[in-house]
Amino acid sequence: DTPELIEFACAREGAKGAMGEECGADAERYRIIHAAWRELEDEVSTLLLKLETQRLRNEQINQRWMETFGHIYIPLSELERLYSDLSALIEHVRDNPGLSAEEMEAVEKELLNIRSEASRNRKREPSTKGPAPGGGGPGGIPWNAAELSAYEEECKTLLRKIWQLTHPDRIGREGFSESQRRLLIDAYQDAMAWKEKSQLEDSEIGIAKRSTSALRIILDRVERIWEEIGFDGESTTRVRGKTPEERLAWLEARIATLDEEVKEIKADILAVAGDRDIREKEACLVPPERITAVLAHMEERFAWYQEHIALHEEELAGLLANGRSGGADG
Repeated sequence: DTPELIEFACAREGAKGAMGEECGADAERYRIIHAAWRELEDEVSTLLLKLETQRLRNEQINQRWMETFGHIYIPLSELERLYSDLSALIEHVRDNPGLSAEEMEAVEKELLNIRSEASRNRKREPSTKGPAPGGGGPGGIPWNAAELSAYEEECKTLLRKIWQLTHPDRIGREGFSESQRRLLIDAYQDAMAWKEKSQLEDSEIGIAKRSTSALRIILDRVERIWEEIGFDGESTTRVRGKTPEERLAWLEARIATLDEEVKEIKADILAVAGDRDIREKEACLVPPERITAVLAHMEERFAWYQEHIALHEEELAGLLANGRSGGADG
């Protein structure tokens, strides 16, 4: 009565029914190819779950890093931008000693804009999200092994369906309008790239925590777009073809496609796992003395930028004053 045995029996019955009266070598070949197809479909869904898990892990590291360093990193980034903008403005005035009155006025307006933007940024509060509650499920609710397994299986199923119906190669072969194609690509990015477009609650970001509700909403959105061109999304899980030969040809073509998808997802997993920015942030978080050293380094840079921004503003004020007096003499 196990689900695995029932699924296996249904798959065998489906394979036999698809072959009809065929027997012997053809039926055996179909059975082998059908089994290889089912195995590859499962491998794709498992890899998609692994990819999303790695992205969630990266997002968790991002959050921990911001919780630890954000209070100094955010204002430091703003000072770096202010210093760079002032440097560019000083270089422009130095390289153009004969600026007209209108050009000098434009420089002064730009300086006011830079100062105004810096002032707005200083008023912004750094992000200080607290750690997510502990536990194995959404919202930190502890789960037993069976509940966690069922949850991950649902995620695998949802991710696989979204992948099948939104993959750029797949939608490029169908008769979608440009707007429909854009919506499907957006859904693909929503489901496969939480780091760039996170739709998760804070308490659901974690190694074994993901939002099935968000994935179901995305899948519903995708299926409605497919329905607009008269396509049944459930047919992606069924063998197509009216004759045994057509079904064999469909399976062989599908297996070739899945082989490429497996390679693509594995490459994505390697890229996400090896993300240089994330690995550097992770290295900054352990051991504790490393955190102290990074904070001290950031504070030193903060003080340096404060000092040199003041010098830049003084130098720029002098250049503008000289430019005005030179224009008056002329």
